[in-house]
Amino acid sequence: MSAIASPSLQLEVAFLTNPQERNLLQNRRREFALGLADGAAAWSRAIDNTASPAYPTIDITLNSGTYGEKGILVNSNAYIPIDLVDGLGVNLSNSPNVARINYSNVVYVRAVDLREFNVAVTWDSTSRTVILRTALTICPGQLDRIVGHGNTSEMQLKMFLKNNNEQAIAQFSDLPRLYREEGGNENINYDIAFSQMCLETNFLKFGGAIRPEQNNFAGLGAIASGATGASFPVLALGYGHTFSISKPMLVRSRCPRDRLIHDFRLSPVASPR
Repeated sequence: MSAIASPSLQLEVAFLTNPQERNLLQNRRREFALGLADGAAAWSRAIDNTASPAYPTIDITLNSGTYGEKGILVNSNAYIPIDLVDGLGVNLSNSPNVARINYSNVVYVRAVDLREFNVAVTWDSTSRTVILRTALTICPGQLDRIVGHGNTSEMQLKMFLKNNNEQAIAQFSDLPRLYREEGGNENINYDIAFSQMCLETNFLKFGGAIRPEQNNFAGLGAIASGATGASFPVLALGYGHTFSISKPMLVRSRCPRDRLIHDFRLSPVASPR
């Protein structure tokens, strides 16, 4: 590093020889990146003495829900944080014509330019709010297929859940990300699995035989009258079973005998050979 002429920073965020730190590095990469970015931005603000223009802030709604961060109004154009754009799954790497602005060490994107990415953008002058609605491009015959990949982004799943139960995000903020990851691992449409979870738990309001602390997101064992339902000690086992009941058959080559999981809501049709 001493031979590099430009300003540089070397960070050691984890040791690969430590199992706990290696697990964090493998599964919390976004959190690491955000922490590093926030630290660099805070340092930049601390040493930056140049005055910048003051742009008024605006509110943002996404799919009828209020977004937590503010946008800015620049020359009568609404700009939104690039983190929101990334969360919508919009890739701007090959779109140099999309207007961007760096303000207070945050990159903002002109909202109206997102229309070419299937995002509807309108403006409410009374409340000074930019209104965003996403429209998914669905391939014919794919929407109702269990096997395959979902189409929504993590941000869209979060807003869908928040619009139906705002308290759910505070308690289960990682569920949208976990469902997308598990869907990719199991080749299951995570849109369907996530929707099934919302149906079974009443958008994580629960209220029936299943309680939140049971980590049971598929209503397992709660069919019979008076049944308390299955309980799982950790979150991962609970949401993982949502995918197991989405697959009516177990493929022997992908599920070894010693890892078969029996869903007691279903009667076995054959014994593993």
